[in-house]
Amino acid sequence: MPLCGKKCAMVCSVLSAWGVIMLVLLGIFLHTNSVAFAEDLETEHPTNKNEFLIAVNLRYKAAAQNCWIAACLYVVTLVISFQQYCANQRARNA
Repeated sequence: MPLCGKKCAMVCSVLSAWGVIMLVLLGIFLHTNSVAFAEDLETEHPTNKNEFLIAVNLRYKAAAQNCWIAACLYVVTLVISFQQYCANQRARNA
């Protein structure tokens, strides 16, 4: 049963696919502690070097996990959008 039009489903599919690709890559970069994202991590003033490194690593891992969760949500949106596109195709051919 189509809930949205064919064009809307296609646009949502394309945007979801791009979101999955972008967020997976961002998650990989954060998981590998990419220096490019060091400014975006909110860290307290370090008391010593070891505590600072542990805090930064934890923030990198948490940000990477958030990216992967968001990518999974985009996969769900992609599946729903693709299902709607197929439902519109079937309704058109029937």
